Amino acid sequence: MTANTTIAALDIGSNTVMTLVMQADEQGQLQVMDEFGEVTQLGAGANAKNGHCLRDEPMARSLAAVRRQLAQLRDRYRHFTLVAAATSAVRDAPNGAAFMHQCGQELALQDAPTILSGALEAEATFLGAASAFAPHQAFINIDPGGGSTEFSAGEPGQLGHAFSLPIGCVRWRDRFDLGEAFGNDAREHAAHAVRDAINSAGKDIADLQCAASKNGGRAVLSATGGTAATLGAVLAARHDFDPRLVHGRHCGVAEIAGLLDRIAAMDCATRQALPGMPPGRASVFPAGLIIMFSSMCALGHEKLIINCHGLRHGLISLLQRGRLAPQLSV
Repeated sequence: MTANTTIAALDIGSNTVMTLVMQADEQGQLQVMDEFGEVTQLGAGANAKNGHCLRDEPMARSLAAVRRQLAQLRDRYRHFTLVAAATSAVRDAPNGAAFMHQCGQELALQDAPTILSGALEAEATFLGAASAFAPHQAFINIDPGGGSTEFSAGEPGQLGHAFSLPIGCVRWRDRFDLGEAFGNDAREHAAHAVRDAINSAGKDIADLQCAASKNGGRAVLSATGGTAATLGAVLAARHDFDPRLVHGRHCGVAEIAGLLDRIAAMDCATRQALPGMPPGRASVFPAGLIIMFSSMCALGHEKLIINCHGLRHGLISLLQRGRLAPQLSV
């Protein structure tokens, strides 16, 4: 890859719309140049009651966010290649493909954003997470997103197993009424539902654990995505997000449980005022922590590593491998 080649990954998620920009250095290695995004909660209100259809207001918010981020890309970079993809809320929605077609048409993309299957989303997340580890480091990665949680295991360059479950912070917030202060009953019901979903995927979990221990030794647990990044930012207690203080941070189950105890008793406005809480994240953060904590317990890990390399890094990797086609080249 020639120096200054610029690739952007646009992630149209169930909770956020995010863009990662990477550029090749003099040695042809991609380096992160930029990352920006916003909470749009595309999956809000898309549930069994309405057949998981995307609602008009979240679609309008998300389309506007995509438009703003493309404008930022064009303002900051003269030439770039864009890969764009949508995840759980879109793939589960009967009107998801039509919404992606609308995005492609209105934004003059060469093709509509790709709707990732759960398996491909999990694989892409693994590829991104793996870029943070040394060769031969076995790891399991969990990515609690807005509409689904992706599980994967292996070593850098060797994916052992990956799958997706429809448990996400937007879904769980709406289903268990976790947006404002809540008590132990709601918390336990939400955690029980996570455990049920994981138990229903018994073979996948067994294959995951097998892949993590294939070459001997103890695999580390990695966590990617917005919930993980928010966890690190809130624990760092800084109003300005500094990935150097978040990426690679170790967190134990007791620390996560203690934070969950604190924020469960807070209303949304109080949570949002916490140092480190990203704009718009406060209503879904407790649900994300419940999913993360329950997943750690189910996998038998008492601590995790916060990993800021995730899905968007993986989308760029899939583009480089010819597994995804670009939506725009300028």
